[in-house]
Amino acid sequence: MFSVHIIVLLFLSYCSLLSSFSVFPPIHQNRGFRLEADKIRIRLSSDVSGVGKKGEIAFVSPAYFTNSLLPKRLAVKLSDEDIIRMESKEKSQIELVKTIAKNVNSKDIFYIKHKMGPNGQLFGSISLKAAENEILTQLYKVEERAKELKGIAVTEIFESDENAVVKGSKVNDLRKKGIYIAMLKLHPKVPPSEIYLNIVSDS
Repeated sequence: MFSVHIIVLLFLSYCSLLSSFSVFPPIHQNRGFRLEADKIRIRLSSDVSGVGKKGEIAFVSPAYFTNSLLPKRLAVKLSDEDIIRMESKEKSQIELVKTIAKNVNSKDIFYIKHKMGPNGQLFGSISLKAAENEILTQLYKVEERAKELKGIAVTEIFESDENAVVKGSKVNDLRKKGIYIAMLKLHPKVPPSEIYLNIVSDS
């Protein structure tokens, strides 16, 4: 009986020694690196649940791209050269956004003419969408380069004091004359810029 115990212990020690010299690392230690190495960069052509929105860059497995995204034309594969070009273009756009934001930060650029009474109350309010349309029309006139940017939008409009220094309450529509402060979003990676919108009489 004693000899059997000795043999078993020797065998277990031998197995332990072999495992310590194994050329294969434990799966849980290597899994993250293997999965990351297997993924490819894509740009989404449409919104894809669990992956991202149209135009975004994502990382997916080659099998998922080949079997699901590519046949449905939901994404395109990106090469290293594509990434370099996209980063260069984005850098140029951000510089352009900063220049435009600086150039339109004036109280004399954006205005809307509207019928109003003697007390400054408008005859009918101006919706935020109508105000945005007017702002963008005037923006493209004074800054034609803004047409190169996609997704420009007015996100919010606030009341202000007479000198347009202090931002007041957020408004859902414009009902009286005066200067408002509008938040103009020119690029998704750049915070919205404050611009001034002046509501004046059409007479």
